[in-house]
Amino acid sequence: MEASRLPSPCEVLSRAAVFLDFDGTLVDLALRPDLVAVPHDLGRDLAAVAGRLDGALAIVSGRTIAEIDAFLAPLRLATAGEHGLALRLAPSGPSLRGAMPALPGAWRDAAAAWAAKTPGVIAEQKPAGMVLHYRMAPETGPMLGAAMAELVGGAPAFELMAASAAWEVRPRGTDKGTAVAALMQEA
Repeated sequence: MEASRLPSPCEVLSRAAVFLDFDGTLVDLALRPDLVAVPHDLGRDLAAVAGRLDGALAIVSGRTIAEIDAFLAPLRLATAGEHGLALRLAPSGPSLRGAMPALPGAWRDAAAAWAAKTPGVIAEQKPAGMVLHYRMAPETGPMLGAAMAELVGGAPAFELMAASAAWEVRPRGTDKGTAVAALMQEA
């Protein structure tokens, strides 16, 4: 390509890939994770973008691949779920799961107990981690964060991540950036 000529939009699109988060990007955040409202035309719009990009569109989320599929049905896209612990490299491909440490049952029990005794707090269990949501009780955020930090307390296999009105425990070294890097290895 000549140095003085900018690429056309078509040339740019022929080499582009788009990676989209789900919560807070494709759908608005909701009071509870199960209450997100998916716009009725989102699947159609994503399918159109995927077509323009020759399929180079992927969803990258902290949710499971099954949850993303349910929200976007019947559309299936390349997807990284659970911050990259689960990958589907192509829409029709299988979901692949990396090795993951077992989250201690006592941690899950503690999160469930905090949620049960704190109005507005929700404990969400994930295959390799857990989340305490406090969007309906924002004043509890600092206390929950401190309690979760003490619970995880330097465990080498896990890390605590602050999210939007939530505290998430997930396996160390898994994040959306590594998920994007893995998806970018595919044509």
